[in-house]
Amino acid sequence: MFTLGDIPRKGARIRASKEAVVFEGTRLTYKALDERVNRLANALLESGCTKGERIAVLAENTHKYLEVYFAAAKAGFVVVPLNYRLSEPEMIQILNASTPVLLFVGDGYEEKWESLQGSVPSLEKGVSLDNSTEGCSLYEEWLQDAATTDPLVDVGENDLAVLMYTGGTTGLPKGVMLSHRNILASTLGIGIVGEFTDRDTTCMILPLFHVAFWPAMLMLMLGGKTVVVRQAEMGVILGAVEDEKCTHLNAVPTIYNWMLNFPELDNFDLSSLRLMTYAGSPMPEEVLRRCIRKFGNIFSQGYGMTEAAPL
Repeated sequence: MFTLGDIPRKGARIRASKEAVVFEGTRLTYKALDERVNRLANALLESGCTKGERIAVLAENTHKYLEVYFAAAKAGFVVVPLNYRLSEPEMIQILNASTPVLLFVGDGYEEKWESLQGSVPSLEKGVSLDNSTEGCSLYEEWLQDAATTDPLVDVGENDLAVLMYTGGTTGLPKGVMLSHRNILASTLGIGIVGEFTDRDTTCMILPLFHVAFWPAMLMLMLGGKTVVVRQAEMGVILGAVEDEKCTHLNAVPTIYNWMLNFPELDNFDLSSLRLMTYAGSPMPEEVLRRCIRKFGNIFSQGYGMTEAAPL
């Protein structure tokens, strides 16, 4: 077993020129991904963050979210992903419980930075992933000024990697402590069950703040490709599957129902899909029957929870 940081490290060594991540207009090879991850890890270390400290992320899906996960892993930090659908008091409660020293802020959430910082004493720094924001460093400028060499921090497989908060269905959200081994062992199990290989491409549509981030981690672990979609917009999803010849899609039953009822569904070539997985809520029988009639017998149901990392 290894750590999350070994995913881009190994990918750059074994398949440097192969495409790893696609997001909107950005296309990264395994070598380019690893270099960006190294730059971010070094920037974090140079900013004064020390091993074991927590860094939070408030953003929609982007390739930069994956870079934060991997850079934190290489430098020994713990990622606290925030559900952007939460109210501000809920975010403040989670941040004060997890005590991060830095917050990455994504496109559209810049205004949250000032109010969150003022209510969370531990927050010392902010980094804006996309837009100039008062009091925040700019992500790309951070990377530009940092070294591409691997920081080679001593990180163990049982070290804490992600502090991920539950949905709070039985009270306040609870922080689940996921180690590198927790995440990678579960991810590897999913890979075996789904018979995934380095020839697969996943369309990553569920939020990367959620434990359903496993398809992105799995594809990069195996040497496949991850196509990141910002949000679950049906035309964008179907276009990504067609354009990138995605072989896998993971969603919740509601999204599959939207897909079936999308007026332009038949305009897209989705023949590359070999496996469509789902979890998160019960699948209505009629929806599943319609899915199978439309796409074939390629559906697989998952069951898990944040504490299981996830399966």
